[in-house]
Amino acid sequence: MSPKFAERSTADHWAVCGIVALDTATVAIGDAVAFRHREGPITEPFAGFDPNRAVAFVTREDAEYPVEKLAEGTDVVGIRVELVNDVAQVPGRWVAISTISVEARFLVVADPSHVRAKQITDLLRSTTDSDINLAFTNGIIHGCAVRAAPGSWCLEVFKAADGNELGIRLLRLVGGAHRA
Repeated sequence: MSPKFAERSTADHWAVCGIVALDTATVAIGDAVAFRHREGPITEPFAGFDPNRAVAFVTREDAEYPVEKLAEGTDVVGIRVELVNDVAQVPGRWVAISTISVEARFLVVADPSHVRAKQITDLLRSTTDSDINLAFTNGIIHGCAVRAAPGSWCLEVFKAADGNELGIRLLRLVGGAHRA
């Protein structure tokens, strides 16, 4: 299993929509609103997150990972980060951990140590319908914001049979069930 990724097409139509470059071996994922009050430098990656809006996931390695989205028509119904490029072939399963509430029109996937309130505030004021790369320091892309509908999203982690956690994803819930 390699942490390097190539753009790929799969039967369920996940598509690369951005990159998250990690310096803290941690990726944060969730509602853009959850990131707006964080100011740097941030030395504790889990500090300041409302667990009902965003979570931090430890990758155990600093690396660049692709951020993928799953769409139904023009609606984003899933977003994920996988730590290896062959999760679909690894024995294991996606396990529901919790549900988060999304208020904003964007889901953010980022290295939590680089998130800055001003960029998130600007994002929340934005009228764009596009996904956005988030360059937090020195022009390095430390995350992305993906246009998505407000509502409830199921947080899942891929648990491999050997006990390793190899991915994290959010799936939109409609009527209490996954949309994807």
